[in-house]
Amino acid sequence: MSLINFSIFRQNFPEYDHITDEWLQWFIGFSEGDGSFIITSRGRCEFVISQYEPNIQVLEEIHKTFNFGTINVQSPRLDRSVHKGKSAKEAVYKWIVRDLKSQQVLIFLFNNGNLILPIKKAKFKKWCETYIICFNRAIKNRPKQFGSLKEFIINIPDEQTLFNKEDAWLAGFTDADGCFSLTFNKKDNGYQIRYIIGTEVLQKDKDTISFIFDHIKSEIFDNNGFFNKKNNFYEYTLTGTKNHDKLVYSYFDKFISKCPSKLRMYLCQKILCEKIIRKDHMEEKKRKEMILLWKSCSTFKH
Repeated sequence: MSLINFSIFRQNFPEYDHITDEWLQWFIGFSEGDGSFIITSRGRCEFVISQYEPNIQVLEEIHKTFNFGTINVQSPRLDRSVHKGKSAKEAVYKWIVRDLKSQQVLIFLFNNGNLILPIKKAKFKKWCETYIICFNRAIKNRPKQFGSLKEFIINIPDEQTLFNKEDAWLAGFTDADGCFSLTFNKKDNGYQIRYIIGTEVLQKDKDTISFIFDHIKSEIFDNNGFFNKKNNFYEYTLTGTKNHDKLVYSYFDKFISKCPSKLRMYLCQKILCEKIIRKDHMEEKKRKEMILLWKSCSTFKH
């Protein structure tokens, strides 16, 4: 097992030494969830991370940290990524990296085995191949402007890169494609508390994703939790107040969410988990208060 390593990135871009390994780990995880390697119809590369308006803060942090790219707003559309059935429209914001010099920073960050998910590795490889065409054309046509660009070799090792409890990759991926869920039964005093992450899976990658999710289960959550496989989508779910109190919160208290909407749900779930452990949900008045608190967190308007 190899871990994410930034030695080559830091050798080539010492101007980013102020960015911690933890932040870069988070950024890679977040990019593997919400990032897109785009090749335009004109054969140009773009890297894009999209977020609904409540989480524009995270795009601003990324933009400020790297000091490149632009944040653009799209027309509002239905936000079904967080709350199913939500009818209100939210503006969609995108952090877009179009210029070759800035894209090269991302290439050296993602390259050399620093991506985890096979579907992202494949898209990154194709994106880099297109980038090299643009790179060669730019060097040939405008050597003074692009002469400082660095040559590189696309390196996606066969060995699977993974992570451990001291790594923020899972926190970043959870900010993108995870959720902290809590439901209260209507007919009794029961409840379901869950931490969930999921990812799209191609047929050829199913064994690799199963291996990665099994690693999450064993390395991060002490062999607790279970998988759901729905066609081309895999989910890992961890349930139970004890698992959340001892495992989920110990990890995510260390690597705090950078997305306001995700952080709000996390903190609310944690507060209510403590109340459930104290058996507050067994008392009618307190249970109603807990339900209202969760509902207010779920429907909060920024």
